This record gives sequence, structure tokens and C-alpha cells, in this order.
Amino acid sequence: MITSRNQLASLVAQEGVRPVTLDVLGAGDAAALLAGRLGQDRITAEPHVVAALIDHCARLPLALAIVAARAALNPRLPLRVLAEELQNEQLRLDAPDAGDPASSVHAQPLPA
Repeated sequence: MITSRNQLASLVAQEGVRPVTLDVLGAGDAAALLAGRLGQDRITAEPHVVAALIDHCARLPLALAIVAARAALNPRLPLRVLAEELQNEQLRLDAPDAGDPASSVHAQPLPA
């Protein structure tokens, strides 16, 4: 399975892959994703903040996974701080960055 924001037409044409279009996660599934990565206790401790994180990530699985990774790597970082960073237009793309270029939301240059 390959996921992408792009249609990857060449894979469909050349490799015969079958494209499947997915919608964003429902609020419950988004919360379950965060709970699965951060533990139910951390999610239950800040339910309004979790709802804000889900909204700020537009219920996109990759965005939620990256925010969860950052929170998991920094267990003392309150989820409230992440939500505040996502709300701030100047910090918005820094909050979901866990420090790994492979999962960064910042645009990466295309290879030449």
C-alpha cells in the first residue's frame, strides 16, 4: 500500500496499481489514533485540547501521526502547547515536525 497526496498516475498506468481514495478520519478515529500512540491517560487528561489538535490537523492521519510522534518524544510537553503552536500561523508548520525529514510537513526539494 502506498499513500500520497498526489494521484501517482504513473503507478496506475505502468504498474497496474488500483487507486483507492480515502477520506479524512472521523473525530473518534482521530482520537483513537492519538490514544494508540500516546496512551489513553494522556488523551483523557486534556480532552478539549485533543479535540483542538484533531481540528488543527484537519483529521489527516499523517498530520496526527507526526504530532503524536512529537508528543511521544517529549512526554513532558503538554498537548496544550502543541495545540497552541498549531493555532499560531507563524508556528503552524513547526508544531507537527518531529525532527525527521522523512516525516516533515515542510516542502522537500525534488531530486534533479
